[in-house]
Amino acid sequence: MPYTTPRAGCAAERMSEMKLNLWKITAAVLAALLLAVPVRLSADVVKGEYAEGRILVKIVSAPQGALKGRSLSSASSTEIAGMKIEKSWDFAASKTSAENGRRTLSAGGTEGGERIALLSSGTMSTAQMLAAAEKEPSITYAEPDYKIYPASLPNDSAVTEQWAYSNKIKSPAGGAATVNIQSAWGRAETSHNAEVAVAVVDMGVDYEHPDLKDNMWDGSEYGYPKHGWDSALDTNDPMDRDGHGTHVAGIAAASSNNGIGIAGAARGTKIIAVKVFGRSDGFSSSVVDAYSKLLALKASGVKLVATNNSWTAPILSKTAAEAMEALGRAGVVNVVAAANDHADNDTTMGFPFNFPSDYSVVVAASTPWDEIAEFSNYGKRSVHLAAPGAWILSTYSRKAEKEESILKNSFAKPLISDDKLVYYRDFVSAEGLTLSGSENGTQSISTDDGYLEWKISAQRAGTFAITIDKEFDLRAVSADSYALHLSTASVSDKALNISLCASDDKNGTNRDTHKIPQNASDVGNSWSGSVRPISAPNEEEEEWWDEITPARQVWYSQEVHVELSIEMAAGEERTIKIKEIAITKGKPYDSDAPYRHMDGTSMAAPTVAGCAALLAVTYPRMTPAELRARLIGGAVKIPSMKDKLLSGGRFDVEKAAVSPSPVVNTALAAGGVLTLEGWFFGKAGTLALNAGGTEQQLKILSWEDGRITAALPEPPVGWSEITVRRADGDWGRKITELSHAVAQWESLAALPVYMHKARLAADEEKGLIYLAGCFSQEKMTSLFACYDIAEDRWRELASLPKEIYADLDGYGNSISASLGAALILYKGAPVVIRNYDGVAIIAATYRDGAWKSVKIESFTEKPTWYDKAVFATPAKDGKSILLLLSSGTLWRVDPDGGKAEKMAAVPELSGRDLDGAAITASNGVIAIAGGAGDAAAVPLFCDGERSWTGTPCPLPESGKFTWKYAACGIYNGFLLLLEGTWNTPPAIGSGAYYDMDGKRWLPAPTGRTASRNCGASVVVGDHLYRAAITDFFGGVEDAFERLDLRDDAPERRPTGRGGCAGGIAAAALLAGVPLIFVRKKR
Repeated sequence: MPYTTPRAGCAAERMSEMKLNLWKITAAVLAALLLAVPVRLSADVVKGEYAEGRILVKIVSAPQGALKGRSLSSASSTEIAGMKIEKSWDFAASKTSAENGRRTLSAGGTEGGERIALLSSGTMSTAQMLAAAEKEPSITYAEPDYKIYPASLPNDSAVTEQWAYSNKIKSPAGGAATVNIQSAWGRAETSHNAEVAVAVVDMGVDYEHPDLKDNMWDGSEYGYPKHGWDSALDTNDPMDRDGHGTHVAGIAAASSNNGIGIAGAARGTKIIAVKVFGRSDGFSSSVVDAYSKLLALKASGVKLVATNNSWTAPILSKTAAEAMEALGRAGVVNVVAAANDHADNDTTMGFPFNFPSDYSVVVAASTPWDEIAEFSNYGKRSVHLAAPGAWILSTYSRKAEKEESILKNSFAKPLISDDKLVYYRDFVSAEGLTLSGSENGTQSISTDDGYLEWKISAQRAGTFAITIDKEFDLRAVSADSYALHLSTASVSDKALNISLCASDDKNGTNRDTHKIPQNASDVGNSWSGSVRPISAPNEEEEEWWDEITPARQVWYSQEVHVELSIEMAAGEERTIKIKEIAITKGKPYDSDAPYRHMDGTSMAAPTVAGCAALLAVTYPRMTPAELRARLIGGAVKIPSMKDKLLSGGRFDVEKAAVSPSPVVNTALAAGGVLTLEGWFFGKAGTLALNAGGTEQQLKILSWEDGRITAALPEPPVGWSEITVRRADGDWGRKITELSHAVAQWESLAALPVYMHKARLAADEEKGLIYLAGCFSQEKMTSLFACYDIAEDRWRELASLPKEIYADLDGYGNSISASLGAALILYKGAPVVIRNYDGVAIIAATYRDGAWKSVKIESFTEKPTWYDKAVFATPAKDGKSILLLLSSGTLWRVDPDGGKAEKMAAVPELSGRDLDGAAITASNGVIAIAGGAGDAAAVPLFCDGERSWTGTPCPLPESGKFTWKYAACGIYNGFLLLLEGTWNTPPAIGSGAYYDMDGKRWLPAPTGRTASRNCGASVVVGDHLYRAAITDFFGGVEDAFERLDLRDDAPERRPTGRGGCAGGIAAAALLAGVPLIFVRKKR
């Protein structure tokens, strides 16, 4: 669900008017600025996936009568800037209104005030609508309507299968690895307080499910829609036809003590079903509409305490963020899933999980072993805590349209009738398990905690397997392959195979194997699949029997057994955990009351949302701010989570209720004093500040339960970790920037248009920088422009030839998959090159105000149709061009002679991901650094004749090396990589220089922000220029900037042996110690 937000052209002006010093700016102020500052609009480029012909805008001083509130069933709309106003919402003020004696959910407010509106047009494209909005004075910002995506004890019969409540596995923190909910349930039962509500903002809820129907909110009692609404299709029916939202709702608040199914986390809580996904897609306008209606509910007195948001978007939607913030200010905690990309959210753009908010709690997923699940995102600054999210059993929609969804990892033994259960194997003991493949390495199994734990260390590549000796006869069960289903699940970071096998004897003679497919990644490492028929068709026909192989005859005549196997590479180590394996006859569950296991942070968030309601029921006088603080502070400390999550642990509702950890909301440094405000500081303790790897204990000036002051004469620049440790030893922290460095980038004339990706090429003699590209959704504009360095201004030149930016060929067939271009200065003129669908390479040269294109169709070997041109540079001989395609292939192109030749493969580029990599060149030598993956840490150089690698950049402590979208260039013998998105060690800071002769890395000066990506950069003289800048939240800017390298670049010095491991520089980098180096003087 991509989102994008144009960034303000006047942000710097507004910042200068602020009375606070820069180091006082907190995350809350940053959030407010992101939402409040007027911005320019993108008239020519649209980033992300969106609904064509619709945009969202914020309007001030709207035309009188133009923005009336819209109810669920009717609308009143006019036009603005030639576009129809479909809906509008007022988050500054909300009210309920009476219509025909029935209440509606409308956002009223005064006409002429600030509002968010959804505009449509039957004649204009989205880009044209943005252009029209840019010219309308009453519109402060606009964005496309972006897509969103779904991101996975009482007497209830399957409550023992809910390991979040009942788990025999011990936690590293002591006790069981559960959310410790039984006592909280007891307190809620005895409190006898009025019920509260949780809104499940998702794909709808099956409100007729037997385990949910009694806990569904009934708005009809108050004149509102019953159970909730559908903001995507604009109806009053929030029925879930996918299954995701129903699963989430069950985790939060399924009925308990009703003798069936599962128990939800909350007691005395009603579920408001808020559907924001249509038949297949969700959009940010649905989120805005949903939160507008929830705000109206809250204003009318409905006791809404929390929302659950198990959906994610890679780009910020300012309108959706503003809607969520409005509900937060009204007193509702927004619980947010952290996403399932196994990524560090501190350096990953996304929404809503990475939007700084005082009203949200961001949740990662944990396993039964109190580990962060392999798929889960994390973030020491940005993710608050973890909660159970792997192998979670919950309700499932009976209306799910996809038959295959009904079969996903559906097994839970207490919910299966005996006549359906064909085969079952748990792992209480290791009896009957045989290992094979040990000639390839070492392996062991244990069943100490009721799970099969399989540890493998491969010395050489090969197959490792476990055979389960228990055989069973399927022939008497059914001849219908779709009547038998195998289900299991694995907690593992690598897929393994599960097969049914038959053979004549123990030695595997005449062996036949039937592999069960693994499910899609959205439900984790789980398996479910139909079993091949056992009874032979036409078995009486001897002729058929003679034709099939002996192995196949074995399948139809012998009993079968289960085998687990995994392919391992040399040097790999894996630990796999499996609870049970089952084969069921027919659908695993009664279709009237289905349940499913699912994995994901989508499953972790509703546990916290349900517990928020549980605490609100028990303690009705608790403020929303305290409730949020108790949720964040309710994490038991897990050693492996300390450097992954802000709280350093997994959620425990008993801790949240009785003894929450300190929670720091704000940290401000001014006048030599550091002031912290928050919750649960106690009466005394210690305060530590860690900046740049150096920790210091601060002198306490005052200490109260919600406020601490300490002496801090000089606030450190950059990120600081501030830890409050209470007298009882419990701790909480805040990671923030107390002081910001003076901006080192100089702002220049804004680009002609906003852009996400681009190409720059410089003509140093004429003092010009050429611009082409503006990629978005693989689309490219016809714009071609140049920047005059001396005059600091842009001017548009003749449009690019159509064959350079066209996404359809002459027959109307799409060629967008290979739509990408490289821009260089060649023989004194700018040249743009693209791969035209693998049919031709087109080189267009701009001279004397006109374009001349050459279509090269003669190849010894054609490029693949999907390969994009990513970079080009003049070859050393000056008579040809070296062209690099996205797959890593290198070509020599002669535009004058109309020739293109694929060059010898560069081995180091094999399989390398060039997306976001820094690529630059000097004197015919191409330098490639960064990107993602193991090889990305090693700088690569090639000149068309040979290739060589440099010294690896120090790798992060864990995870693969990632450094994308850095500003790059070559200057004074150094390869520059500045800012971008990275996961390098702290010593690298937000940039580094690579000494190409000395083969060593030096860090860039500290104090930069690491939150700005760049899609194009070029070195001209002593300056590095960058464009296509994207802020951390995905907002595309029209900024164009430069950095003076005379002030920034280090002086080259002798390196001795060289290499990252051989010198003082490397030792300092690896130790996290800031380096001191000579700075060049002007």
